[in-house]
Amino acid sequence: MQQDRFLTGILIGIVLLVLVALGAFFWRQHAPPPFAEDSPQGVVLRFMQAVDEHRYRDAYDLLAQDEDTPSYSDFRRAMMYQANALDEVSVEIGESEIHGDEAWVQLWVSWISAAPFAEPSRNAGQALLERQEGGWRIVEMPYPYGMWKYPD
Repeated sequence: MQQDRFLTGILIGIVLLVLVALGAFFWRQHAPPPFAEDSPQGVVLRFMQAVDEHRYRDAYDLLAQDEDTPSYSDFRRAMMYQANALDEVSVEIGESEIHGDEAWVQLWVSWISAAPFAEPSRNAGQALLERQEGGWRIVEMPYPYGMWKYPD
């Protein structure tokens, strides 16, 4: 009799854990995006998502157009070259600072190690954005997302 109550308690606990996990899963599906799409952080997030999903034209359209901007084919080539490195990083987007027509977004890039018990390395970096044509455009990104600036 005592064992039946114990087993029943364990089963109820498992069912509750499953329900909480399902609730969290569905709640996150409907959560609003973390940043407004047109904010500096939102533009950086959209750029990284486009690169990660190999939508290079969408990513290219988020770049500031100036004398240092590569052609689309050079940009795509640089991003394709970095595809393996991009698979080994995760990025956390931090706060942004806006000063007139420039914005800086704090980023932390974590590198996943292939070694089994190794700690991932984490580097701080910043994305520089510029307001062009009424929207924020990316001027610089940290490695490996910013490799269109350094193709060789």
